[in-house]
Amino acid sequence: MDLFRLVDAGRQFFDLNGATLTAGKIHTYTAGTTIAKTTFEDVDGTTPHANPIILTASGTIPAELWGSTGAYKLVITDADGNAINTIDDIMGINDVAAASVNSEWVTFEGTPTQTSGTTFTVAEDQTAIFHIGRRVRATDGTGDKYGVITLSAFSSVTTVTCLWDSDSIDATLSSVSYALAAYVNPSTPSPMQITSCRAYLSSDQVSFPEGTTTLVELNVVEWDHGSDWDTSNNHFVVPDDGIYLIEAAVLWASNIVLDPSAVAAYAFVNPLGGGSFSLAATLFGFKTGSSGFVNTPIGSAILDLKATDQLALYAHVTSFNNGSGVVNSGNKNTHMSIVRLS
Repeated sequence: MDLFRLVDAGRQFFDLNGATLTAGKIHTYTAGTTIAKTTFEDVDGTTPHANPIILTASGTIPAELWGSTGAYKLVITDADGNAINTIDDIMGINDVAAASVNSEWVTFEGTPTQTSGTTFTVAEDQTAIFHIGRRVRATDGTGDKYGVITLSAFSSVTTVTCLWDSDSIDATLSSVSYALAAYVNPSTPSPMQITSCRAYLSSDQVSFPEGTTTLVELNVVEWDHGSDWDTSNNHFVVPDDGIYLIEAAVLWASNIVLDPSAVAAYAFVNPLGGGSFSLAATLFGFKTGSSGFVNTPIGSAILDLKATDQLALYAHVTSFNNGSGVVNSGNKNTHMSIVRLS
């Protein structure tokens, strides 16, 4: 393991009043996060520092401070944990691997966890890095997998959903990298307009008819990078010719009993916006129903669309016990997301 000096031995620290930072603390993290990252007392890496490092009575580091490859964040506090200073994105002296751009991929320093063949999670809010449309490379026990991010959301962790070029990721996932160039506001010119949006129901859609394929009235946008969703007419207006990824789900409610094989969800397209909507893709076919809340699981399709085409979410229910039902808006479950791929 290569180690690089981060801070000179004997470096003295002071509090905000200029007094010696007696028994102050230095917390060491991976740059841009609060993920602990180990430092060492010696160039050979035989003795790791405690984290946090406790300063001496004279406010100095008790031993040399060496770090491994990659940038660090140092958070300096007093003995009681009150913040004094934060130094982010600091790299060791002569850490050429961290300082040089020698690849079109940037390795994410956190540890990813595979949650399905298309999704992984990483600690903290990393949505600024793993944003929709960005290319990613995932490495598991079978090799490297390449794909594009279709969903990225933070709750207790950041969950990243990808459309892989081929294959899928498995539980041996060990690392992920992201493209050096961002998809949103990239540093290189791009002939392709950035298009990405997600729309959902603002409230329950009541009296949904049975036996008829009906528009799901998605009237609120969660994000819309191209301002392409028409909230008044509940459809997406295609800005440019291209290949688009469509993802959607429908949640049925009102504690009614659905007949078996009762529900389905579809993507409908009105070509060039000049005619009427017709079936373009089945996002999820009929499934066995049950009482209470019933989801159509998230379905997806890839469509070749033309500029000014109109795209909307439709659903169909063969029958309800009481003749009509409710599409539930709960927690944005009923939604449609669209990402332009090329």
